[in-house]
Amino acid sequence: MFYNLKERKLNIKDTQMDYISLGKGQKPLILIQGLSTSRIKGLGPLSTLMFRFPVKNYRVFILDRRYELFKGISVKDFAEDIVSAMDALKISNAYVIGLSQEDMIAQYLAINRLDSERPAS
Repeated sequence: MFYNLKERKLNIKDTQMDYISLGKGQKPLILIQGLSTSRIKGLGPLSTLMFRFPVKNYRVFILDRRYELFKGISVKDFAEDIVSAMDALKISNAYVIGLSQEDMIAQYLAINRLDSERPAS
């Protein structure tokens, strides 16, 4: 398939999340969809046009937000969803890109991932 494109759905925690993966590289690169009102489902072919450069060196994962939102959902909740998605995809370390609101999700993601890897004192 073109650029090794896959569009899939993950079951995480109590919900589902769509994701697109593409690229032939060994290094995972995660793009966080975050709080956008549009969904990524069906955008895989368009993604191959947007990410021609990184797909040679990276395996790009574009992660959507959870299907069900709830009252009081926070940026930290979105980050925890990304951590759950990474665990489901067996990604322990990755390059992460988040723009605008998604950069806060990326910051929480880094904190959560680092905290989960620290040995208990």
